[in-house]
Amino acid sequence: MRFLIAIALLAAPLAASAITFTLAGGPPPQLVLQVGSAGATINEVQFNVPPESLGNTGTQVPGDQPVYVYAHMRAFPNPRPQALVNADSSTPLSGSAGTIPMTEICWKSSEGNEIPDGCFDGSAAQTLATVQNQTGFYLTLQFYYANTQPVVAGTYTGRVTYTMFAP
Repeated sequence: MRFLIAIALLAAPLAASAITFTLAGGPPPQLVLQVGSAGATINEVQFNVPPESLGNTGTQVPGDQPVYVYAHMRAFPNPRPQALVNADSSTPLSGSAGTIPMTEICWKSSEGNEIPDGCFDGSAAQTLATVQNQTGFYLTLQFYYANTQPVVAGTYTGRVTYTMFAP
């Protein structure tokens, strides 16, 4: 019955007035950013610098594990064409022997160019990626310690915070 009604409406001559369709509902706008494991876990990457490499500038030291990054944007209707993925690396690594700037921490991206290979710039809002509406990406980052300056041996810790927003 519905099929016949639909055919009848399509075949009927159109009146002079416009036809308006209102689409109610639809998916809610959504920004998704996952860096590392799902849940509330804060993933750690450790760099074990061998004694012979300490202060040997230019000898890169790989991190002990890759970090997975997933980002997706859905805005319906389309009020914003893109979202930005930023990193706050403004606080240096710190330890009892001093500090190391976050600019010494770099990465290589395993897939695509959504987040190109690079290093943290030490700022509070370094843009790493742009995510277009209705798209997303999933990739792996392998971090490494650039080791470009001499530092005192010790244990240094720090945190980088990632955010995603639609301007």
